[in-house]
Amino acid sequence: MNMLSVYFIYIGVHCVVTLSLLYKRLCNKYLDSQK
Repeated sequence: MNMLSVYFIYIGVHCVVTLSLLYKRLCNKYLDSQK
């Protein structure tokens, strides 16, 4: 496994984590506004 593939996997994981955190935040805001 070369460094480039490790780099791309790292970026992919980082993107997924960031998106899931943003999604959770948006869901919380949406649920709060529904109350």
